[in-house]
Amino acid sequence: MKQNLQACALFDRLKHFQVLGLGLVRKSLIPLITCGLALTACGGGGSSSSATAGGGNNVSIAAKPADLSLVVGFTQTFNGTGAQARISGPKGVALDSAGNAYITEAGLHSVRRISPAGVVTVFAGDPVNTGFTDGAGTAARFLNPGEVAVDKNDNVYVLDAGNGTVRKISSAGLVTTLAGSPGQFGTTDGKGSDARFSSLESIATDPTGVVYVWGDRSLRKIAVDGSVSTLNVAIDGPNVYLASDSDSNLFIASGTMRSHYSDGPRPVLHKLTPTGVLTKVYE
Repeated sequence: MKQNLQACALFDRLKHFQVLGLGLVRKSLIPLITCGLALTACGGGGSSSSATAGGGNNVSIAAKPADLSLVVGFTQTFNGTGAQARISGPKGVALDSAGNAYITEAGLHSVRRISPAGVVTVFAGDPVNTGFTDGAGTAARFLNPGEVAVDKNDNVYVLDAGNGTVRKISSAGLVTTLAGSPGQFGTTDGKGSDARFSSLESIATDPTGVVYVWGDRSLRKIAVDGSVSTLNVAIDGPNVYLASDSDSNLFIASGTMRSHYSDGPRPVLHKLTPTGVLTKVYE
């Protein structure tokens, strides 16, 4: 039980942001009490549907409606403050050290930033123009961006799912490609553009700058220099979510949240140490 509570506590720092499929972004005022839910709010998750935390798939939130406050408003895309802003098809969410929230809009191929005061702007990409281009701010192009993570230096990492690449956005908004090649899909390991990705689902980054990606039932590790390797870990899905702690341990949540009356895989939380030791800490 102590291990479970320690694991859950890792995710409290993200202030419990949620992405809802109708384009609402809300902030919970109480803790998310389930490890599997909390994990989705830390550095990524799976593809979104229904109510999600951190973009996770098939997840319900352990919070009452009265405990939620509206941060930004409904569908379509407009900049603005609070409920005046519009967000369409939110996919993933992560926070930086200053409390800014970064949200990927898969349908409009961009990354939005919400300040702690609720001011919404386009951080990178263009809601009108899709494709693949590295560059600064709105000069960059994405195609169906998915989950997102932020490192200790406030660099933002985005799973550019439609292009099969992992993109890096500096705190100043400069977009580069960390690994993968646009339109080239597969599972080949390699450095930078020589690597291939398929079915990008979840992402996390640790304090050393290493990026972890889950997709196509495999856990991939991307070194700081962009070198991609596949880790030999056995994780059963569905719905795999990643997060790391301050000691560079990677936590991997999988399975489906269920009631006493429903069937399906139980939620499981694994811990992968920097030395490669995999243990089960919650089931």
